[in-house]
Amino acid sequence: MSGYIWIKVLHVTAAFVFFAGVVATSLFLSVAGSSAPPPQIIHRIRRWDRRIIQPAMLLTWGLGILAASIGGWFAQGWLFIKIGLVVLLSAIHGLQTSRLRRLADGTVPSVAAWIGPALLVMLVAIVFLVIVKPLSLLQPALPTSSMNN
Repeated sequence: MSGYIWIKVLHVTAAFVFFAGVVATSLFLSVAGSSAPPPQIIHRIRRWDRRIIQPAMLLTWGLGILAASIGGWFAQGWLFIKIGLVVLLSAIHGLQTSRLRRLADGTVPSVAAWIGPALLVMLVAIVFLVIVKPLSLLQPALPTSSMNN
């Protein structure tokens, strides 16, 4: 297997962990909005965020930029849309980190109800962009054998 395949495997894995962490944190914050959880739970969630979710986010960005460079995709329109969505996802993670910090300080932060559905829409859009690659300068040919089955 080529190094490029490993970069893609690690990128997708890191992106999965990052996205799952953002969703889990969103669920935790929505529950914590109704009643303050015990401080040890908040501490564990914040530690998980620092040790797992933030490194996964950085790996997602780094490996994604590397894969796009190797693949020559920076001229492709779909990649710019995907990058915009990942910037938005990273911003949501930043807001969550801030809310976790405020929760640890004893303030029960408000949580936007739109974040859960927005995360789902972003996931579907990112997967669509990566697989279909609309707005590409070079459209890959579809294999004819798979169309006949």
